[in-house]
Amino acid sequence: MSDAFFPSWVDGRIVADDAFAQAYAAVSDRQRAWLKTTIARHQALYGFPECDAGSARFSLRQGGAVSVHSRPADWCIAVLEKNYASGPRLLAATLPALLSGVRAVCVVRIGADDSWPAAVLTACELAGIELVADMTPDAAVSLLQEVHARGRGRVMLLGNHEQVGSVGQICAAADIAAWREPHISCLAADSAADKDVLRWAHPGVDVVEATSASAARALVAAAQKTDICRHAIVHLGTGQEGLFYWPQLSRAFFTEQSVSFTG
Repeated sequence: MSDAFFPSWVDGRIVADDAFAQAYAAVSDRQRAWLKTTIARHQALYGFPECDAGSARFSLRQGGAVSVHSRPADWCIAVLEKNYASGPRLLAATLPALLSGVRAVCVVRIGADDSWPAAVLTACELAGIELVADMTPDAAVSLLQEVHARGRGRVMLLGNHEQVGSVGQICAAADIAAWREPHISCLAADSAADKDVLRWAHPGVDVVEATSASAARALVAAAQKTDICRHAIVHLGTGQEGLFYWPQLSRAFFTEQSVSFTG
């Protein structure tokens, strides 16, 4: 079942199909709608790549030429700490890779021995991510080392920084481009915000009263006053509480580039 880019031993760790079915049934219609809306927003903002790879050649005024070659990264692995439970945030971390043309995408949860959160599995299913696996930290490091030997990729580190730290250290040592999900300490919400939806989208994160100070600390604000919202990285207006998007992630992060100079 594993993508040809990933080693065959991953198959023994892949989440079973019936677990996906059970998770899908456990997520309400409204919650699935939030996940689908998050996907739609990313498709609208990122669009779809017109081509997987390309080159552009430029003649230089002083003589000679330079060619710029671009292509999507070969692979992307999203590494989740064992308690990671946010479906919308998982989509916000993986959809940019998919929409940038990365074909081999895998989601790995490390150090867990319980069932997957329903929202996370449903998010993977709706996004078309079939490679979803449980691994020990050592197995995750082995996977990373193997795929890195086969091509250039990206790693998304999601959740508790200490739990995904061993993978992050390997990335730093091997010069693998990695993105660490910013820590959301709290959610700043006003009286008009749907706090139940916020708690579903960001399990375990406290919801606090929206002020300029709390919005800046929280990174995420669900409020109507612009003087409060401008302090947050992500502002969710009324009726938008269940979707998510990381503005720091761009197509460029998932693109490999090289240049060639000729006379």
